[in-house]
Amino acid sequence: MKFTLAALLSALLHAGWNAAVKAAARPAETMTAQMLLGAAMVVPALFWSGLPAMASWPWVLASTLTNTLTVTALLRAYALGGFGVVYPVVRASGSAMAYGFTVSICNAAGMSWRLRKTGSPLSIVRRNWRIGGPAAVASMASYLLILWVWTQTAIAPGAALRDTSAVFAILIAAIWLRERFTVPRLIAVALAAIAVPLLRLA
Repeated sequence: MKFTLAALLSALLHAGWNAAVKAAARPAETMTAQMLLGAAMVVPALFWSGLPAMASWPWVLASTLTNTLTVTALLRAYALGGFGVVYPVVRASGSAMAYGFTVSICNAAGMSWRLRKTGSPLSIVRRNWRIGGPAAVASMASYLLILWVWTQTAIAPGAALRDTSAVFAILIAAIWLRERFTVPRLIAVALAAIAVPLLRLA
C-alpha cells in the first residue's frame, strides 16, 4: 500500500510541476530554473551517495542528451497545444540515487547550455525562482519517490502507477489551467486509465 501511495504521489507531483511550467510566462526559462534549483538541491546529497559507477556514465551522458532534446520538444509542444493533450503524449549504476542525482545535475547543465543566449544560469534562476523553486522541490520529490519505489518493489507496477500522471495532468489542465475538457481529452484519460492495468501485468 505504501508503495502504491508513493507512486501515485510521484505521479501527481510530476504532473503538477509540469503544469506550473506550462502556465509560466517564460516556460523554457522556468524549466531551466527548475532544473538548476533541483541540481543545487542534490549536490549535497552526492556527498552521501557518492558518484555512480563508471559503467553507468555513458548512460548518464546519453540520458542528458535525450532529456535535453525531449524537453526542447516538450516546451515547443506546450507552446502549440493544451497541457491536457500534450503531457500524456509526449542497474549498472551501482546506486539508483547516485545515478538520479548525477543525471539531475547533468540535465541542468544541458538546459543551461541550450539557453546560454538567454542569460547566465544565475540570471535565469533570479528571473524564474518563484515558479522554478516550488517546481524543483516537486520534481525532486517526485523523482526520489519513484526511485525509492523502484528499488523496493517490482518496476512494472511502479511504472504503471507513475504513468497515472497523464490522468492527473488532464484533470489539472481542466481545473487549474481552465482548458476545455473535450472529447479527445476524455479519450486520453480513458486510454491512460486502460494502460495502467496493462502495464501492471507487464
